[in-house]
Formats: sequence, structure tokens, C-alpha cells
Amino acid sequence: ADNPSVARTVGGWLFEVPYILSVIIWSVLAHDKLTKRRDENAQRLRQLAESGLVYELQPGVFRHGTCTINHRTTDTAERCKAKT
Repeated sequence: ADNPSVARTVGGWLFEVPYILSVIIWSVLAHDKLTKRRDENAQRLRQLAESGLVYELQPGVFRHGTCTINHRTTDTAERCKAKT
């Protein structure tokens, strides 16, 4: 087994090349999907901010409009919205 045959090497590459190509294609598609999801989320948050509605940024964090204050409840966000 010191010197593998040419047929064995070619056979190995016949399986290796499609595997490597499939991993590359999968990673490119996954990156595109992630980029698209990030863009959609950014656009959705931009639309929410422009609308002035109270929305949940993270669990337990509420905002309204373009206010940068993190409110703990929707009520405090509504009161802050009424003041501005």
C-alpha cells in the first residue's frame, strides 16, 4: 500500500470532487439565504419604526417609532409615544 494505484486515486477523486462541490454550493446558498433574511428583517424593522406603532424589538423590549429608548412594557412605550 506504499504506492496506491492510479485507478484507486482516480476513483477516490470521482467521489471527492462532487462532495467538495456540493459543500461549496451549499455554503454559498446558505450565505445567500442568511443575507436575504437579514435584509428582510432590516426592512421590516424600518417599516415598523416609520409607522410609529409599538413593536417588540427583543423579548421584553418594546419600542415605538424612531424612539431609541428600550421600554419594558407596551404601556410605557405608549406613554412615551404620547409625550413625544
